[in-house]
Amino acid sequence: IHRDLKPANILVDAEGRPKVLDFGIARATDSAHQVTTIGTDVGRLIGTLAYMSPEQAEGDSRRLDIRSDIYALGVMAYELLADRLPVEVHDRSIAEAVRMIHEHQPASLGTINRAWRGDVETIIGTALAKDRAQRYDSAAAFASDIRRFLKNEPIIARPPSTWYQIRKFAQRRKPLVAAGAFSLLIIITAAVVSSIAWINTAEALREKNDALDAEKAALASEKTQRERAEQRFGEVRQLANQFLFEIDGGLAAIPGAINVRRQLVTTGLRYLDSLASEAGDDVGLLDELAAAYLKVGEIQGHPRRPNLGDIEAARENYERSLALFQKVVELRPGEALPLKKLAYAHRTLGDMDFYQARTDEGMAQQQTSIELLERVLERDPDDSDAIRDLSVTLSMLFDLFRQRGQPEEALAYVRQAIALMRDAVSRQPDDFSYQSGLATSLGDLSLVLGDLRKYDEAHEALDECRTIRESLLAAYPGNLRLLRDLAIVHSRLGRLAGGQEEHAAAVGHYEAALEVFESLAERDPGNVRPQLDVSIMLERLGDNMITLGRYDEALAYWQRCVSMRDRFLENDPANVTSLVSVARTYEGLGETLTLLERYDDAAERFDIALVRAGEVLQIEPTHALARTIAVMTLFKRGELAGRREGDDPCPWYARSAAMIDESDALSVRLFATPVELEERLAACEAVSAGP
Repeated sequence: IHRDLKPANILVDAEGRPKVLDFGIARATDSAHQVTTIGTDVGRLIGTLAYMSPEQAEGDSRRLDIRSDIYALGVMAYELLADRLPVEVHDRSIAEAVRMIHEHQPASLGTINRAWRGDVETIIGTALAKDRAQRYDSAAAFASDIRRFLKNEPIIARPPSTWYQIRKFAQRRKPLVAAGAFSLLIIITAAVVSSIAWINTAEALREKNDALDAEKAALASEKTQRERAEQRFGEVRQLANQFLFEIDGGLAAIPGAINVRRQLVTTGLRYLDSLASEAGDDVGLLDELAAAYLKVGEIQGHPRRPNLGDIEAARENYERSLALFQKVVELRPGEALPLKKLAYAHRTLGDMDFYQARTDEGMAQQQTSIELLERVLERDPDDSDAIRDLSVTLSMLFDLFRQRGQPEEALAYVRQAIALMRDAVSRQPDDFSYQSGLATSLGDLSLVLGDLRKYDEAHEALDECRTIRESLLAAYPGNLRLLRDLAIVHSRLGRLAGGQEEHAAAVGHYEAALEVFESLAERDPGNVRPQLDVSIMLERLGDNMITLGRYDEALAYWQRCVSMRDRFLENDPANVTSLVSVARTYEGLGETLTLLERYDDAAERFDIALVRAGEVLQIEPTHALARTIAVMTLFKRGELAGRREGDDPCPWYARSAAMIDESDALSVRLFATPVELEERLAACEAVSAGP
């Protein structure tokens, strides 16, 4: 299942052969400052809204199948024929766009162009059906109907009536139809004569059959009762899924819907528990129940999504889901799909453990997830889903340890991801997705090596990443995703240059990347990813302009960045990554205003940064980046107080030092401690001691 089909992801080479780009989605320019999470995890909104099917817009990938991709193909076909999208979601909020995708019926192609009336609008309408059960069940079926239309044959997209098929056949075989009509008249006449004889015979048999009717009626009654019971069971099963996957999916994007979602969970659990008591060894039902309990857990307490705040209840349902997936694996030991679902359940529970600071338990869950996926790959080394899922797990652990200030641990996981992708490339060297995945992991490697100040090794990794990106772009010139990937390389070159105090060079790289990201944002306004990239470049440029003493330019960059990131946070107020990014932006803006001697404005911005960082630390106390921002903001607030008459800097310095002491995060203790802090504290102690 591709999940992000759109014109930018379908390439045609010089020989006219299409290529579908289908390996994951590259993360934002700096994973430590992303505003959204880009990946393939269940429940995250992945893809481009304008091309998303209604079920994909709900954000739960377990409900996706090939029919979701059929919908995206239908959108592209509609766009080609009508020169517009079936559902226009540009400049809409995410919640409004999701609602429109669910509710808005696109104009029929026949009303746009009379030439498309009939079969064409029926074919495209079937691909765009809101209910996935009404769509084509495969790309082959979709293609076959298009071929039938081109050959003037009856299409399958609508139930073909007799007259419909006759009309199509007649258009192709007019002489034959004329002869056939005469033959049909003879056949009908013969059929009437035969029917009269049959009726006479049936009358003689009717009396004999009457004796059997009573017995049959009793059996039919029993069968009817059984079927009704099965139907009620199926309705309960369907209703439970509807509550959890359809209704809640719509409510999650609506502010103030917490109480309604809580009631839905209560009702959904009641249905699930009644189903679980009847599941037995029904593999299909067990699999549905496992997915449903996992969804309940996410609604109750997923640490990185809007939730009800009931962490312990979430953990209980995660564990129930895991146990059910485990039973499915035991019943179907030879199948890969149950193993992959069980691996995801372990990964989800491990993420919960990390959130609750149960590091050992979380690592055990993640390691089990990795081992399950490795089992799948032992049986089938070319299982692309398992390769992708394993890469996601390793990447998640890389991000986790890097953001928590443990670069050596992060380094180990990114090296595993690189080894995985090198092996995949060695077996399928022409596979675009594997080459792209390898380049992404090499870019991650350069980040953590830069954190460790191993700049030569970081440049070596980034050079290999750049070579791969440039070769892919040469093969597919003009592709938007590949342009973005190469811009990310420029961004990371800027990051390395800044780490080596080469700030003018860093500005050059960041400006080159910003130009590409702004172009991508203009060309695809419905896609939030380029906008996130733009905000990250604005932050980088603001930082480097401060270092170069170009304060007015720094102020302009920070003000643009604040405007964008405040808007992102407004769309998703509980998003931890957005909160961190907003805190960092206000810290930079406050520092710039201080240097411009606008002290009151600076103090106001520092206060906002501290509030946002504090909100993150309440959710995730070990979040190293949020703590780093708080440490630096408190120190800079002290520097501001030292410049302003009547303001005491010493309490701010003391709070900054205390926050460092509270943290075990390597990134805070080594990389974020202001070098002047010890000197400032000593001066405060001297003043306090007096003459």
